[in-house]
Order: sequence, then C-alpha cells, then structure tokens
Amino acid sequence: MPFRPDSEIEHDVLHELRWDAAVDARNLGVTAAEGVVTITGEVSAYAEKREAERLAEMIPGVREVIVNIVVVAAEILDDEELGVAANNALRWAAYLPVGAASARVERGWITLTGTVH
Repeated sequence: MPFRPDSEIEHDVLHELRWDAAVDARNLGVTAAEGVVTITGEVSAYAEKREAERLAEMIPGVREVIVNIVVVAAEILDDEELGVAANNALRWAAYLPVGAASARVERGWITLTGTVH
C-alpha cells in the first residue's frame, strides 16, 4: 500500500463519518499518526461507535483504529421498552430465522434464549 499523509487519512475518515447517516459525527474528532487513527468524542448509541470504527478501518492507509468514543444515552429505557427493542432487533435480523431467539429483560440485563446455527 502506498504511503498516505496523515492529513489525507484524517480528512478521508472525517468525510466518511460525516457522510454516513448511521453516525452523528458532530461531536467526533479524528487524528492520525503514521496511519494510526484515533477517533474521540461522543455518540448517542453503541451502534454509532461501532460504525465509526468500521468506517475508519475501510480508509486506505489506516493501519489501526483507536476508538475513544463515549456513548451518552439520550434516554434510559425501562425493562419493558428494552425488551421490546431487543426482540424487535432479533425479529429484524435477516440472518436469524423467525422465532429462533427471544430476549427477556430483568433489571436492565438482557437474557437471550433460543437455538441458532
């Protein structure tokens, strides 16, 4: 892989973070040093944090990604709301057969049951 200046890598990572609708990049910062990218800041969901890392890893010249992102939940779900969200996520997962798994929530802890391959 040809050498890319860190300034180009930073620019490309920020561009990807800002372009992807799955990540709110307004509170994120990016630095690069010898191909090692560090992303800092805050997001409102763990999925955003993972997506930011995935996007950075795709950029040519990135050798490693350090993620210093804090997830700040916009709202706290009670057990019932969390259970509905978890079961919806399982139901919407294209790789799981319908009814193969279910979620139960007690005091904020999710327990998954079922059989999957």
